[in-house]
Amino acid sequence: MLSYSPIQTAEFTAHEDQRGIIYHQRGAYELIGESGIFLPVNRSYRPQALGVDTAARSASDYIADKLIHDTVCEEDALIGDEVRLEVLGKTLLFYAHTSSDDLLAHSSSFEENTRLSEVAKKTIEGLANKLDSINTDLQLGLHGSHQVGLSGADSDMDLVAWSGREQRAEVLESIRWAMKENGFVDANTTNRFEEYAVRISRLMGVQLHVGAYLASQRLRWVSPEGASTSLQLVHSDYDHVPAAFIIDNSFSGKYSCRERVDTQVELLDDSEPFNYPRIWHANLDGEKSTVISFNMVHQGMGTNGVQADDNGGLWRVVGQEFVDNKNDERVILLRDDGDFILPKSLAQSTSQKC
Repeated sequence: MLSYSPIQTAEFTAHEDQRGIIYHQRGAYELIGESGIFLPVNRSYRPQALGVDTAARSASDYIADKLIHDTVCEEDALIGDEVRLEVLGKTLLFYAHTSSDDLLAHSSSFEENTRLSEVAKKTIEGLANKLDSINTDLQLGLHGSHQVGLSGADSDMDLVAWSGREQRAEVLESIRWAMKENGFVDANTTNRFEEYAVRISRLMGVQLHVGAYLASQRLRWVSPEGASTSLQLVHSDYDHVPAAFIIDNSFSGKYSCRERVDTQVELLDDSEPFNYPRIWHANLDGEKSTVISFNMVHQGMGTNGVQADDNGGLWRVVGQEFVDNKNDERVILLRDDGDFILPKSLAQSTSQKC
């Protein structure tokens, strides 16, 4: 039986196998069992031909061959050591490896990665200098094409930063100040905001005003050169216990699948929807329940803006319910793009996807 195990390798670390295929890690954990060790990943890039010189490679040597952790399906062809595993009936993509595998890691941490593009290095150094000037102690990095030396002229920049849950609001305020000081413009104040809102509303099957609300929660800027720049602010003190409990119980067969739910909950703790797996603690019909998601779409949902405070209040949840066969503990999986946790007042008029 597989079991959840936290690891020190940070989220969004890029792993390159011996064939030159590059994966991005989705979460700071792995699954361990008698059959091997399984790392949650996205497949990101593969070389157009074997034998590419990795020391001198360029974006033209690679294909963006995306296979996303939480949207992989049975029809998708797998390569090499890729495997599908099911958690709560949700198919997820993992990389099966052993201690003898020669995986080359490209850190998502700025200070530990020598393959950063020059524009990424300049951007992060500029932010770090501003943050140092106000004594903000923050670990910065990035993921995506700029992380592994495969960025092109039009590539978006995907920044990542780590903070404690309790410090999130203060850290984010400092980041926004530093971005502004370095000439970055909040994307929510540009004509790109409408594009983001439309994209999210179409992806989730919700009305445009809901897409606009969710787009406003994302951390996006436009660089002085006009490049789209996003930030994932994840927690360095992520609590692995709830996710481990659910995933381990899923593999041991302790959960029964119930009907899909569209219900009202009171959120008790909304501090963990930024890392993978995403976790919320809720009061459902007078009982404590856990909500879990592996999906990028649900990033930061169910929070009071981008705060990490206990939020309280009434929220609408659409997802798949599971119940522990022994103690009736309830778990709701946000399984699909159209599942959500939204404020009750906002979600009253959303279209429903069940």
